[in-house]
Amino acid sequence: MKNKSLLSLKKSGQSIWLDFISKSLLQSKELQKLVDEGILGVTSNPSIFEQAISKSNDYDEYISYVIEQGAIQPKAIYENLAISDIQKACDILFELYEKTNTQEGFVSLELDPNLCNDVEKSVDEAKRLYKSINRTNLMIKVPATQAGFEIIYRLVLSGISVNVTLLFSIESYQQANKAYCKALEERVSKNLKIDHIHSVASFFLSRIDTKVDNLLQKIIDTQGQNSQIAKSCLGKTAICLAKKAYQSYEEFYQSSYAKNLLAKGANPQKLLWASTSVKNKNYNEFLYVTNLVFKNTVNTLPVATLESLLKSNQELIPSSIDDTDNYLDYLSKISICTKSITDELLIEGIDIFKKAFMNLLSAIQQKALNLEKKRSEEHTSELQS
Repeated sequence: MKNKSLLSLKKSGQSIWLDFISKSLLQSKELQKLVDEGILGVTSNPSIFEQAISKSNDYDEYISYVIEQGAIQPKAIYENLAISDIQKACDILFELYEKTNTQEGFVSLELDPNLCNDVEKSVDEAKRLYKSINRTNLMIKVPATQAGFEIIYRLVLSGISVNVTLLFSIESYQQANKAYCKALEERVSKNLKIDHIHSVASFFLSRIDTKVDNLLQKIIDTQGQNSQIAKSCLGKTAICLAKKAYQSYEEFYQSSYAKNLLAKGANPQKLLWASTSVKNKNYNEFLYVTNLVFKNTVNTLPVATLESLLKSNQELIPSSIDDTDNYLDYLSKISICTKSITDELLIEGIDIFKKAFMNLLSAIQQKALNLEKKRSEEHTSELQS
């Protein structure tokens, strides 16, 4: 019997993806079990790969193999590992992808974040990885920088599905959606197919609340006239902005322009709720799950949150769009500007992604050195025996 939580979310029109990938998850058939239970997609990122590689021996044999095949640089080794894992994950989800007429069953792979402001290099890397993985249910992850919007347009124009990451503001989501639709419209004008191309726009949540709550707490600590307003706003900003983004999504796809594009085979760019593990222990662990159950959205959950949700086996009901404007007015009254905050979060997010990628490459380099040392010692031992 499938899990009640996942069944109720699916009934509401929301897909749940797993924000994790590892060789053991793939080889143990645990991912297949989760898919059977109702998981509809998978996302990956450098931090996830770094943890999987550095904290286990699962990749040792494969790292040794790719080195023997000539992959010496850490990034080349990483790409070999990532391509192998992503291919396996795509294959596990491919039956679901076909069964749902390409609406579900996607796996996302992130580009090197150091290239996020270089359109040409990002597009070239994305096309190279897409060709190497050679799976139609692959999505390439692209950060929502100004260069990123052009990268999105170029990739979709070439027929590649895209996962737009590091979205914190409604304006950035709208730009990402515009780039996506512009590329689809151009493909239609060239008599090219568009019904196989998909996109999700990953709206990051917990990072918003962490930053805003820190500002609110400073106001609360002053015990001034705005302290009560600030206290009432704690833990609400991310959900408010996410709901505003969903309102924008609904309004756009009800427009005559969007309906015309959909009629020609376009798939809407769905909003995806990302960064959904709460950072404040005082908040309910399902804060970013129960409050954002909307049709045609995706919620990607880390392992711990997903396990807790499955264990709870609770039925979840569709969320409502309440008066978000009033909340934003409260923030404005106490001099908290969400635009400056979301702009900062994008810059910080890029830096975090870059550091995570460098940590990943360092972990691979250290692992490769350790394996080479071990092999050398074993060889010396054999000669001495």
